[in-house]
Amino acid sequence: MSSITQRGDKTWWNYDLLASQEKDVKKANEIYLQGIKEFPKSAEISGNYAIFLSDIRKQYDEAEKYYKKALELDPDNVINNGNFARCLIFRNQRKEAKKYIEKAFELNKAEQDALTLELWFYCYAIFPKEYPESKEEIEELLTKEIQSEGWDLREILKIAKKIKHPDYPKLIEFARKISGLPYEVL
Repeated sequence: MSSITQRGDKTWWNYDLLASQEKDVKKANEIYLQGIKEFPKSAEISGNYAIFLSDIRKQYDEAEKYYKKALELDPDNVINNGNFARCLIFRNQRKEAKKYIEKAFELNKAEQDALTLELWFYCYAIFPKEYPESKEEIEELLTKEIQSEGWDLREILKIAKKIKHPDYPKLIEFARKISGLPYEVL
């Protein structure tokens, strides 16, 4: 762990950077846990570890635990609220996910950014009837060239297909434009 302090003081951010650069998943996991041990009051490292657990390890139960810890430390962290909503979608807890999406929208106010685009994508993909404006909101953000390049949407697309999204081809088109990735129809 000596590389953590090479750039100065030890911070949660140092651990996060080191973990995110580590190619060995097991070692990255250990680095995150060490960072959480060193900085138990950091909502950021707990939230980033939850992303790692959800996106890399596909350990949604464990990810939920760390999202809850992060939100306990900082309930108004818009990123952790939005990412926790996504995790809940993966766990088929849509009603609960909707609460966190709405909280993230509230916290993000009227921002026109990648997070807003991600939230509207969740709404369109998983809740198209409850959020009929989501399609137009995504289109508007895309015309403003707002994207989330490299954002992995495969799990959301699989869930949308499973619940029989009413316009799945349009959803795939949005996914391609948002992420820049060549999603095939799943």
